[in-house]
Amino acid sequence: TSLIPIRWQVDRVKQIEGFIVTLRRLDLVHRLVQRMVGARSNFTFASIIGESHAINQVRRQAQAAARSTAPVLITGESGTGKGVLARVIHNESTRAEGPFVTVNCRVLPRDLVVGEFLGYDIGAFQGNGLQGQPGKFELAHGGTLHLEEIEALPLEMQAALLRVIETGEFMRLGAQRVTSVDVRLIATTSLDLERLVLHGDFRADLYYALGRITIRLAPLRERISDLPLLIRDVLERMRRQTGRAVSISYDAQQMMRCYHWPGNVRELENVLERAASLTDTGMIEVGHLPDVIRGRSSETDRTFDPHVPALHEAEYEAIIRAARACRGNATRMAQMLGIGRTTLWRKLKAANISLDDFKASPRSGARSTRRIV
Repeated sequence: TSLIPIRWQVDRVKQIEGFIVTLRRLDLVHRLVQRMVGARSNFTFASIIGESHAINQVRRQAQAAARSTAPVLITGESGTGKGVLARVIHNESTRAEGPFVTVNCRVLPRDLVVGEFLGYDIGAFQGNGLQGQPGKFELAHGGTLHLEEIEALPLEMQAALLRVIETGEFMRLGAQRVTSVDVRLIATTSLDLERLVLHGDFRADLYYALGRITIRLAPLRERISDLPLLIRDVLERMRRQTGRAVSISYDAQQMMRCYHWPGNVRELENVLERAASLTDTGMIEVGHLPDVIRGRSSETDRTFDPHVPALHEAEYEAIIRAARACRGNATRMAQMLGIGRTTLWRKLKAANISLDDFKASPRSGARSTRRIV
């Protein structure tokens, strides 16, 4: 609703003779605002790159979350792609046509955070005039509200958020009536919320309400087998954006496998973009990689020195180490190696390795050797 006064000047004195009132349907106004603030993207399940056990589990959990309407809590280190996963779940859900509103809870001013979420009614604050403002809950109506760094949300706002989850209702600041909203919440964090709950820095009831569906994104170092697929995806994305095709050498890729990637996928993207800008031939070589990757690799790995084991030897050694670490437990071994149990049993049979040799004594080291038939 807009209100325009009609003024008439008599003897140099302006007088208000009336008003022109323009009425618009509230739902149409909300829809217009949502189109302006609701982020649109084409992320789908295909955007979850990788074939490791960890990422396959994430993909299955994301598919279940997309079919559900319950709140979702996504955890993981910075740079693992929590925001992308949140958008995938939204785009693959029945709310895909609705808005996707992202709010970083850490950057909101603490004294204004309640108003940002709840909004405020006409004349709620002195000097506000006739203007009101919808909050983030209203802007996300019919869609998804993505709360980044949920741990930074003040306790008083946590209580209001819990009420919206439980009742779907809230009140604008200064309002006299309750507003109902239909919002799906997805919260992301890189911290341990359980520890924050124990310290009293996060409400336990809100943690349990958000954690009905919890998805953990493993850091890149725990799914290093996905690195080739991630590299190929990043380089292909760069080719579409710039029109320039860039590839990577085997040595450069192997050196990247030895790095611990504290910045995860975000750091990988940065490294590849930087390396691509340095190459004149369209081939990323070891020399194009940052010093931190080359230095770290030379200290922790010797595969670039004299002896490079054959692929089958490296695979055999990995299976033996996993068998020792898991004491012959095939399920745990498959998870550690990032492969399925069927694949593991096939490789054990091919290498003629018996897991019974590793179950005998937990401290014996299980001296298993390859038996030749």
